[in-house]
Amino acid sequence: MRTLISNIRRFGSDKSGAVTVDWVALTAAVVVIGIGLVYTIFGTGDDGLSGIVTGLTTEMTQAGDNLEDGVAAALPTPGVTATP
Repeated sequence: MRTLISNIRRFGSDKSGAVTVDWVALTAAVVVIGIGLVYTIFGTGDDGLSGIVTGLTTEMTQAGDNLEDGVAAALPTPGVTATP
């Protein structure tokens, strides 16, 4: 009987399984966050990847137009020599 009580006390004070429980909880949290990110990035409609592509396309088009207008005004016409 004494060894049974001793074994129960030793089992109750053993903390080695707590690390496993912590890793399981941490892994579950990372998986849930990953699923949320994947849904956000690859979701449907304007909330997902197509919304990001549409926004980037619009911004790049606007930047190209701005750059073209600014550079065209600053560069000389090809084939024409500048007079000092």
